[in-house]
Formats: sequence, C-alpha cells, structure tokens
Amino acid sequence: MKAKLHSALGAVIRSANAIKKGEWSFCIAYVNGKTPAGAAVMYMNKGTASLTFAAVLPEYRGRGIHQALIRRRLDQASRSGCTLAVGQAAYVSASARNMERSGMKLGYTRATWTSM
Repeated sequence: MKAKLHSALGAVIRSANAIKKGEWSFCIAYVNGKTPAGAAVMYMNKGTASLTFAAVLPEYRGRGIHQALIRRRLDQASRSGCTLAVGQAAYVSASARNMERSGMKLGYTRATWTSM
C-alpha cells in the first residue's frame, strides 16, 4: 500500500498544473498525465498560505491525490516565502487525516450549532 501511495503521489505531483493569478493558485491533478481527477485552490498573502479548497472526483479517491494536492500547495507556499499555512477540514475526516499526513497540525476545533 505504501509503495502504491508513493507512486501515485509522484505521478500526481509531476502532472499537477499550477495556474497563478495574483495571490491565488489553482491546481489540477491528472491521472496518467491526461485525465483530470482533482482540483485545489490556495490563497497567499503576507507570508500566510490558506489551503482554501480541494476536491477529488469520487472514482479517483483513495489513490493519494488529495494528499498530493496538499503537499503541492504546501511546497509552493514554502517556495513563495510563506511561514504559515492553514486549512480547514471536518473533524476526524479523510481531509483532516491527509492534512496531518502532510505535516500539518490541528490548531483548534470549532463547533457549529443549529436549531430544529
């Protein structure tokens, strides 16, 4: 499994295209270098990067693509001089686990309250 994950990550990182527009960066992850499988967005300002959005098409989940998109944005943020990166994910979700696997640490939790 670990070898499969590393192989998938390498393929996605090599094929991810970053389109820069001001302080926003948009990435698309491709499978086999040609089939779009996921997308991610990052905003950078004053040394802080915000991982604002990421999604992987259901048929491509479980291949390490989401984690590769996180790593891609963290690497880009570091190269751009950012010293802090933040992101949001549902508590104990696959996205949260991928952020932790990528070296991010839980900063705080937030409760959302609703009424019937």
